[in-house]
Amino acid sequence: MNEIEITSSRIRLRLIKFSDVESIYNLHSLQETDQYNTLGIPKDVEETKSIIEPWIIENKFQEIRNYTFAIETKIDRNFIGLFGLKRSIKKYNSAEVWYLIHLNHWKKGYATESLKAVLNYGFETLKLHRISAGCAVENIGSIKVLEKAGMLKEGIGRGILPLKSGWSNNFQYSILETDTRENNKTFKENAQPYNCYQINAFTEDSFGGNPACVVPLKHWIPDTVLLDIAKENAVPETAFFVDRGDYIHLRWFTPDIEMDLCGHATLATAHCLKKHLNVNKEQIIFKTLSGDLIVSMQEGMYHLDLPSRMPVTAKLPDSIKNSLNIQPQEIYKARDYVLVFDTEKDIQSLKINRQIFDQINLNPGGVIVTSKGDTADFVSRFFTPQATILEDPVTGSAHCSLIPFWAKRLGKKELHAIQISERRGELFCQNKEDRVVISGKAKTYAVGTIWIN
Repeated sequence: MNEIEITSSRIRLRLIKFSDVESIYNLHSLQETDQYNTLGIPKDVEETKSIIEPWIIENKFQEIRNYTFAIETKIDRNFIGLFGLKRSIKKYNSAEVWYLIHLNHWKKGYATESLKAVLNYGFETLKLHRISAGCAVENIGSIKVLEKAGMLKEGIGRGILPLKSGWSNNFQYSILETDTRENNKTFKENAQPYNCYQINAFTEDSFGGNPACVVPLKHWIPDTVLLDIAKENAVPETAFFVDRGDYIHLRWFTPDIEMDLCGHATLATAHCLKKHLNVNKEQIIFKTLSGDLIVSMQEGMYHLDLPSRMPVTAKLPDSIKNSLNIQPQEIYKARDYVLVFDTEKDIQSLKINRQIFDQINLNPGGVIVTSKGDTADFVSRFFTPQATILEDPVTGSAHCSLIPFWAKRLGKKELHAIQISERRGELFCQNKEDRVVISGKAKTYAVGTIWIN
């Protein structure tokens, strides 16, 4: 049998064996991994064995055309997934890749690391000219993986994938051997210019609301660079997006982490597209880690359609409780803790002992403090422990919990909210069952160019 091993910093890929059958069966039996997989769930281990037998036989050939690798962690040799590389006929000197990662190892970078390792093997060892991959258009996680590895979207195949949910459109991605060399050289040696728009959300004031930097990209660059840009910008959020035509692929980074949802940076991105990039669509669809987000604009106001996150009764951790100079009357939690106080004056007077507060990590959540408002239906502030920026000036995502909470408490579907940070922000809110609509204005503060080498 061929002994081929591909390694990177944390993983190794080796050709599969019959001893992997239990692990492969468990991998394919997960509903989550089956969602975008056309193979389907095998009924038992024996059926799995019959499926992988041709793969193992292929791996014994002197010249392998269809490689099937087991992905293992380097340290403890735990099986975490499968990776395939299927070569074309020799004339075209190309290959197609696919992968499947166990649910327990999602969002740890293993898929990207595996793909980069296989791309290097394909170009450097197999001397391939072109490597391609297909991906269901709804599969945001895999889209991110392909683009982080430097693959470019070529087009879309309509109704190509027979998924459980029905026939799905398929994005086609590819990378050439010349792309690999040129992109690496360009990124490492030549400074690249990127436009950057600093926009204040939920305000008309040049020095109010919540500032976000918006950086349009032609394709995704490494996450480490995105985070470095966010750190350098030193605003609460930096939004990066790639225009896919029918939708915008949007991601948000604080100076510390990538966020799962950010309302004010989404509003800022919509403002950038409308005001500066001349996008004339009535609705802009953003594909994000929190699903599809739709933004519309009417009468000078941006309207964000976001998921509702109704908080439930919770116990407050001591590190939060002991850090507050005033104690809340009620405690709830969704993504964020929601602490309810008696009066707006309590919210204004609240102080955080950061030394105690930073003893807890709520990544990616934070702590909302709120009460009925004097001139608005409710007011709030938002704090994040262990974050570079302790208090967020205006937090759209926090209102995914505040809107359903106050709508129920006040018996109102439409609410007026003010986040009473030093910069202040005004939000007009609507409760819609499992969604909320957050409306506000935006003001461009600066437009410039950043240079990355």
